Amino acid sequence: MTDRGGTPSFDGQRFHVSSDLTGGDTNMRYVFVIAMLLGSTLLAQAEPIDRNKWIAQTERANKSCLAKFRQKFREDKGHNYSGCVTDQTNKAIDDCVGRSEFSNCVLEKSLKVLEVCDLSNC
Repeated sequence: MTDRGGTPSFDGQRFHVSSDLTGGDTNMRYVFVIAMLLGSTLLAQAEPIDRNKWIAQTERANKSCLAKFRQKFREDKGHNYSGCVTDQTNKAIDDCVGRSEFSNCVLEKSLKVLEVCDLSNC
């Protein structure tokens, strides 16, 4: 449910977003996904991953996956790239919780999601 201003609200266990919010600027969604992935680099306390290399790999993988998404779904408004990638990333990083190198785990798994680019559930 949403209030009259189109603000998302909770209804029991489900989260609803008004059509005003889902029909917004898709570029902002892409920016959000990338910012979320890059933001985790700032929280990293462990050393191992080369951040510059990871950023470059993520950028290439995102461009490639987005191109595949656009080719597969063309102008079909029923499919949302950022939603699809975010859902897959969230599932992939679930097992990172509780690990001592949480940040590196998140970085590796989020990159893997983009590299695999499984569009079957989008």
